[in-house]
Amino acid sequence: MRGVIEFWSFSEHLYETQPAAMQVSDILKDKKSALITVRATDSLKNAISKLDYERIGATLVVNEDDHLVGMLSERDLVGVLAEYGDRALLANVGALMTRRIFGCAPGDSIQDAMAWMVNRRVRHLPVVEDGRVLGIISIGDVVKHLVDEPGKEPRVLQDVVVEPA
Repeated sequence: MRGVIEFWSFSEHLYETQPAAMQVSDILKDKKSALITVRATDSLKNAISKLDYERIGATLVVNEDDHLVGMLSERDLVGVLAEYGDRALLANVGALMTRRIFGCAPGDSIQDAMAWMVNRRVRHLPVVEDGRVLGIISIGDVVKHLVDEPGKEPRVLQDVVVEPA
């Protein structure tokens, strides 16, 4: 089982970023070092327990070889529980996870990552370098980092262009 994973650097594909721009790596430095994952074969109930225990809104899903195959988020959980009710709790994560994941690189600007998240309506991005997942950032992490950087947030927030839905 393999998901469709799209990892690429925003700064290389969207537009030029300024050298002094805050980078995704700056967010990772402030986060816990442990990368939280669940297996595609885990039950949804066990995955929910892990999300609750770790107090996180999304986790990466790996197969038995520890290869990234998807992501499970609160949004996924709401959808499957609304559709299948408590029967979904017995299903494997692999049957219910999001398989198409967008990721970013540690050298990407926080501005680019935020614009990508807002425009694509995703709240979590895996951070990947040389095919290895370094961590995951959330829109909350981005906002916290901007608020903690006095004088930077108005300019960055002003520069985010939101496409119409």
